[in-house]
Amino acid sequence: MMGILLPYIVDIGIVCGSYGIMPYMTPDTVQFGVRIPPAHLSSPSIAKVRKRYYAGWAIILLVAILGNIFAGLFIHSQILATAVYAPVFIIALLGLNFLNYYAARRRLLGAKALEHWYEGVTQGLVADTAAHIKTRNPSLAWGIPAILVTLASIVVPAMRYNTLPNRIAVHFAVSGTPNGFAAKSFGSVFGPIIIELILLIAMFLVHVNANRFAVRLDPSNPDASRRRYGVLRREGIKAAWVMLAVLNAGTTISLLPIWGIFVHSITSVVDFGTVVIFIGIIVSIVWIGRAAQTTRHVGQASGDARLVARDDDRYWLAGTIYFNRNDSSVFVPKRFGVGWTLNLGHPLAIVVILLILCIPVVVSLVGRG
Repeated sequence: MMGILLPYIVDIGIVCGSYGIMPYMTPDTVQFGVRIPPAHLSSPSIAKVRKRYYAGWAIILLVAILGNIFAGLFIHSQILATAVYAPVFIIALLGLNFLNYYAARRRLLGAKALEHWYEGVTQGLVADTAAHIKTRNPSLAWGIPAILVTLASIVVPAMRYNTLPNRIAVHFAVSGTPNGFAAKSFGSVFGPIIIELILLIAMFLVHVNANRFAVRLDPSNPDASRRRYGVLRREGIKAAWVMLAVLNAGTTISLLPIWGIFVHSITSVVDFGTVVIFIGIIVSIVWIGRAAQTTRHVGQASGDARLVARDDDRYWLAGTIYFNRNDSSVFVPKRFGVGWTLNLGHPLAIVVILLILCIPVVVSLVGRG
């Protein structure tokens, strides 16, 4: 019955892998969502917080692996695994990792206040108004594999459409036996790949507009910050295109039985598609992580050593959610991890969230068509 729990092993790798590498992906002046002046980067308190964080992370990883193995030995019902074990396991995995991060953040904030890290410094904010000129995005050729995979996911069901029965299987038990059916229609056959198309379009828009996102430079070393954002932008776009190609490929592979292909090897096909997605995500995380790690150190100050980045911790709820009505940026660099997040204090952020929430509605409507 371990096949039932294979997706959750993938979840362990993705969630724990992300939380394990993210502290190395942020600038050393922003750790666990806490802003740190360069002069205090050598504080023993920081090393102690990181050590306790990774001790907690290792315990969570071990418990998750052992718990998944234990469940695989004793859970013999797909309904129980899907309806009970899956949500409990995912929520627990995400919750424990977040609580471990949040505890590290609280400890670091305590050390920051106790040791008065921001006393005697001048706080400032530096923005790169010419970032779109100085930083070139990678070639759109990086998107060709994702485009080809998505086209294949459209061509394959199109070629199979006339050969499919009037009622097609859209869900299968772990044994490979169909246990869910739908009338053959455009929605039931092509609906599942709508998400692939949406992701492809979204990635294209991110690619062509990436240099318009806000760039926050460290006043103590703006040159290093500029290089960091340049490298992360280029490598992040490349890794995202690769991940999208592999994600769409794995999804398409898993959909083949619905289109009447490999119907006698359903479990193997779905498991293979899951493994493909897992490998793609891990490769992308490591790719971005290496780029972030090589550019995270502030180094020798190139600006005014007395000028440090503004202490803006109060605008970050739990170090992850940004809310600042006085900031005109819709997207801002993340505090924990790599990339950008929404400024929930900006009205346009609500519009973006509503558009994202509309995606499953559109997919559902198409699926019924």
